[in-house]
Amino acid sequence: MPRSARFTTTHDLLKKQALALFLEKGYEQTSIQEITERAGLAVGSFYRHFPCKEEIFVEIWDEYAGSGRGPEIVSGYSDAGKRTVCG
Repeated sequence: MPRSARFTTTHDLLKKQALALFLEKGYEQTSIQEITERAGLAVGSFYRHFPCKEEIFVEIWDEYAGSGRGPEIVSGYSDAGKRTVCG
């Protein structure tokens, strides 16, 4: 089933705000609450798109690793590149 435009917009907004926070504060120091606050969304919205913080990081990593920008988002995340997500 194709994603709706609203779902895609929200998904992309969460990734954009998460990336900004990861670059500012590092992965470990960034909370899901901060990501959703910055996006202007409720925490529940995050969980409709990602099961955990690691999953949003991996999705961002996958996009940026191919562009050569991956290393700049690793700050504060010691397991970058590992594919064990959410448990």
